[in-house]
Amino acid sequence: IGAPQWACLFEEAPQAAADGAAPDDASQAAPSAGTPTPESAPVRRSWTSRLLISGAALVGVSAGTLTLAWAMGPAALAATARCADGWEASYLTPAAFAARWAVVHDRLEAYGRPLAGFRRSVELDVVLASAAHLPGACEGFWRARGIGPDHPLLETVLVGEGAAIAARIGDYAAAGATDLMLGFADFPDSGMLERFARDVLPFMSAASHTG
Repeated sequence: IGAPQWACLFEEAPQAAADGAAPDDASQAAPSAGTPTPESAPVRRSWTSRLLISGAALVGVSAGTLTLAWAMGPAALAATARCADGWEASYLTPAAFAARWAVVHDRLEAYGRPLAGFRRSVELDVVLASAAHLPGACEGFWRARGIGPDHPLLETVLVGEGAAIAARIGDYAAAGATDLMLGFADFPDSGMLERFARDVLPFMSAASHTG
């Protein structure tokens, strides 16, 4: 589940590192002024659907071509605010996402760019299962990632049953996220995706009507 066709102008979106951690500063490929170079040529990716956070609700939308920059470090965040239509981050806790969004927000204001319409997306893994099957699902995720149960990556995973995952999505919305790019732990199977539609979306809809 991701964004419409978008271009990453400043650095390639990271593959999951061997240790599962997102890099602290991914701006080495980004010139400080935010001007693309041959070394930071656009990386195009096409997606067919988007989940966005509208208030506390997730709703499906369609859109044209957006330019989202994947950025984690200060120079790349500044370049994103200067040149992109939105920002993409990966594997951050809500607090870490909020801290980086504050940097982008301040840069947008400094560059005189409007805040309205500027997308903020976060890429996260999802381990969604019933209470009875959750331990096995988590162990399978750890094995697939090559990590242990105490790895810091797990602080960013949407894990649990529907209500717990919906609450965690609310934390990311409060931190400033407008969009989610979700990777389900059982892919290419669709069981968790189907469970997400059945068990998580109703909580989001209820929250949007009571919030």
